[in-house]
Amino acid sequence: MAMGLETMMPSALRGPLRAIRYGNEGAIDKTGIAIKDEVGAAGVAGQFLGLAPSEVRQATEGKSAIYRRDRALLRRRQDLMNQYAMASMAGDKEGAQEALADIKGFNTKNPRRAIRPENLRASIAARRRRIAESERGIYLPRNRRDAMEAGRFAE
Repeated sequence: MAMGLETMMPSALRGPLRAIRYGNEGAIDKTGIAIKDEVGAAGVAGQFLGLAPSEVRQATEGKSAIYRRDRALLRRRQDLMNQYAMASMAGDKEGAQEALADIKGFNTKNPRRAIRPENLRASIAARRRRIAESERGIYLPRNRRDAMEAGRFAE
């Protein structure tokens, strides 16, 4: 609730309200996760004057760097699986071998996120299912196909 009040307040009052919150609760993000459990006295005083504490800013930047890295690894993993699936489904053996070589490199660098043969099989099976279940170039799960009516005018 305090965060909601902060956003509605003019900037002259926002700093002191945030400083009080930092002093009582620490720095917490919009979802309620603590960014920094304790903000030092200098940081609270600076925030009271409207200056963001460097310790909070640095913790926030660290958190952002972690999430950016995670998203980049997820995208790379998905891109490699897509590359393999597309080549495999097109019968492009050379392209599939190139994708497998790239996947091997990814797996070496990221063993906790390794792409395993069962992941590739599942990816291809899901693609084939989506293609088979698509209508007019659109795939929607069965329980959401009522939205297809909105595009009937284009037929």
